Amino acid sequence: MKSYNLAEQENDLESIKSSAKILSSAYDAKGNIVKAYRFLNIYSNLNDSLNFENDAIDLVTKETTNKFRTQMVKDSLVSLNQELMLRKEIEKEQLAKEAQEEVMTLFVWIGIILAILSLVMVFAYLDKRKNSLLITKQKEEVEHQKELVEEKNREVTDSIFYAKRLQQAILPPIHQIQKALPNHFIYFSPKDIVSGDFYWMEASDKKVLFAAADCTGHGVPGAMVSVIGANGLKRCVREFALENPAEILDKLSHLVEETFDQSADDVKDGMDIALCSLEGTKLTYAGANNPLWVVRKKSISPSLEIIHNPSPTPPTVSTDNIDLFEIKADKQPVGKHDSRKPFKSWEIQLEKGDNVYVFSDGYADQFGGVKGKK
Repeated sequence: MKSYNLAEQENDLESIKSSAKILSSAYDAKGNIVKAYRFLNIYSNLNDSLNFENDAIDLVTKETTNKFRTQMVKDSLVSLNQELMLRKEIEKEQLAKEAQEEVMTLFVWIGIILAILSLVMVFAYLDKRKNSLLITKQKEEVEHQKELVEEKNREVTDSIFYAKRLQQAILPPIHQIQKALPNHFIYFSPKDIVSGDFYWMEASDKKVLFAAADCTGHGVPGAMVSVIGANGLKRCVREFALENPAEILDKLSHLVEETFDQSADDVKDGMDIALCSLEGTKLTYAGANNPLWVVRKKSISPSLEIIHNPSPTPPTVSTDNIDLFEIKADKQPVGKHDSRKPFKSWEIQLEKGDNVYVFSDGYADQFGGVKGKK
């Protein structure tokens, strides 16, 4: 009761409630129902009142807390929004600064590249100008050399054409050949203005000597040998009075060797030749690597009569209309040769209508046709 009275004086509701509860229990134990009920009623009312107040306080506290939290969230959102905006501004400024730096870097690199290109163009221009001057100088030098070469070429060509005149001078005139051999033809086409091949003829009252020769080399070297050959044949007939083709070739070979032996160098130039002597219908032939061809019509005779050989020569090639007889030459040239032997002569009885061919390899060695062969 003292505690209760003191609590009432202090208006300490919580202590009043606690004291009232204890008093209610005490009076109830003593059997004082009235006082037990009164203090129980005070306890109940205070308990409800305090609970309501606590509830109210809790509610107010909760509401206050919620409002505070809401305000804090709002403030946080505002602060976060401001921070985000600030960050965006900072990032924007940073991006702008980086973009500006990139643009500046780009301009710097462009400036460097333009400077390098300018230097390259300047050096290229200077180099091109230098090369142009060098090319111009070289062109002038080439033109000068070309003029010199053309001048030398003209001189050489003029000399070769003059040599052609000299070579033609050693060839027998056509009118003399026509007189001695009315039914003849000559195909002579030098590859290099002058020729290493030549034809030759010497006629007397009874005999006609004619030949087709192929000298070593082409062009000017061959033409020089042809002069030696033609002059040697003329000497054999006129100076040494030889008429047999084999004897003429033996002597001609000796003359050619004698001519070249005067040189300090070992010169083995010479010639291949087919040499014939025609007396009436008797043909005597001797050859150095170059054969003789006789073409005969089928209606005349099936074989070629070799006078000093009892066995007739069979045709080498035969068609429906003609037979071709080939008389082989000796396998040695006119001139210096390691295993020299005397040349052989062949005496052949010709028939009316026979065609006789002597030639060099100049015609047969030309390349042509579909397969590009000889």
